[in-house]
Amino acid sequence: MQILESIAQLKNKLIVFLLLLNFVAFAQDTTTYKSSDVKPFKRTDYIEDLSNMINISPMIFQTRSTFTLKGKEGVDYSPNDGYNVGLKLQHKWLGFAFSYSPKKLQEDKKGTSAFTNLVLNSYGRKVGFDVYYLEYKGYYVQNYRSFPALDSSVSGGKFPQRSDLQTLSVGFNLYYIFNSKKFSYRAAFANNDWQKKSASSFTLTTSFNYYEITADSTILIRKLDNNAHEETKLVRGGFYSIGLMPGYAFTLVLSKHFFFTFTPAVGGMFQIQNYYTEHNKQVSRQVFIPRYLARLGIGYSGSRFYAGFTSIGDAYSIPLAKNESLNYTIGNVTLYAGIRLPVPKILKKPSDFLGKCNPGNIFLLFNKN
Repeated sequence: MQILESIAQLKNKLIVFLLLLNFVAFAQDTTTYKSSDVKPFKRTDYIEDLSNMINISPMIFQTRSTFTLKGKEGVDYSPNDGYNVGLKLQHKWLGFAFSYSPKKLQEDKKGTSAFTNLVLNSYGRKVGFDVYYLEYKGYYVQNYRSFPALDSSVSGGKFPQRSDLQTLSVGFNLYYIFNSKKFSYRAAFANNDWQKKSASSFTLTTSFNYYEITADSTILIRKLDNNAHEETKLVRGGFYSIGLMPGYAFTLVLSKHFFFTFTPAVGGMFQIQNYYTEHNKQVSRQVFIPRYLARLGIGYSGSRFYAGFTSIGDAYSIPLAKNESLNYTIGNVTLYAGIRLPVPKILKKPSDFLGKCNPGNIFLLFNKN
């Protein structure tokens, strides 16, 4: 499909562009700040930079790409991607995660899903970004028990499945932190800063997303589509969304080590739609709609050990007809624990080389099934 080839090329260009952009996002830990009505302070009073250590973090995570077809009732589709057991290694600005998805963690009654997830995160002090490529094939209806017509037709506890249903989501989020002097984004989400005092900051996020969905027949289940509008009986389509979201991020620190971080952002986006319905009707239009993004981090952090839980929810909406829409969420949940170790002598030269490059805290996750 020609549009997939163009998106793949766009993805590579976006990664290069954002890597170059992030070279400018730095400040020194020892800088002293002051104003006429606030006494001077050092950034190290609030944040300790521990990126010179080697972070080793066993983790359990799940990257999801779910969607809901909403009308009078909401039909929730989810891939059967199970949970992944992985190991994250990070030093200075560079991090990698290696993961494995045990088949026993994927429930047989939910069918089979094939997926490829490529996620590139950068948590700079002032500027950061996420670049992602998420491709899934094979979904099941998560809430089928809400519909008697479906529940009565399902046997053996199996979920209704759509092995033909495919989605592709490609895009990025680029954010700016206004109060990087006191607030660290990466303390909760990259774990190479230690936030020692409570702090907050206004944020500004811009985003781009391309979402594609294809199936052999309408994604609206036959038993439920009697009263649905024709424009809701989507079979295949592509949707471009560009958004801008002001937000507010804060970290509450207790006893210097326990933290709670929440970073909501709410704004709007411009969306270009082009899709086909069950009877091959083409729908093309442009709309302005709300846009939401939130990150949550809870855990413990010290100079040596750290542990916690993070969740990212990136919500989009696609209006299809009056009071009917397709809402999809890109995100992940991660449970982790880790230790920071000093750099051994044998790795001193590679470590010094990374320190000279320093493009702003890169973390790469590749997960395929």
